[in-house]
Amino acid sequence: MIFWFGELLNILLKRFYDMRLLLYKILFFIYLAVLFCLMIITINPDDVEIPIQLLGIEIDKLVHFTLFFPYSVFAWLAFGRTTIKRFSNWSFVLIGTSGLVLAVVTEFSQLLNPHRNFDPKDMLANFIAILAGTLVITVICISKKYFHK
Repeated sequence: MIFWFGELLNILLKRFYDMRLLLYKILFFIYLAVLFCLMIITINPDDVEIPIQLLGIEIDKLVHFTLFFPYSVFAWLAFGRTTIKRFSNWSFVLIGTSGLVLAVVTEFSQLLNPHRNFDPKDMLANFIAILAGTLVITVICISKKYFHK
């Protein structure tokens, strides 16, 4: 009887884990869709009153950083555990590289909208955010591996 209950519990936990991975993947693709929409739509700065700088950093660059920082976290939650089984520690490199490609694509996609402009500083803010997010995920995973032996 105890063996049967243990097997049932294992099956339920595996299904819960599978559902959680599916949810992470759905959230990741929703994040990407929202990111592309925000990069392509026209935002008229005259309609919104915001300060130009915060702590000496342009608000626009802070927004780019804030939008791209979660990429590495969402990518790791959605795909990291499965890619690390296939690619060992290269999964962090894959997540970081795919994020950098995404940053380039989204910045160049702004050229499709005549009211938006390409700004290399925006791309730099995107790069810094992707690299920072990837570094955070890498440190968390390495510390978990090191401290939970």
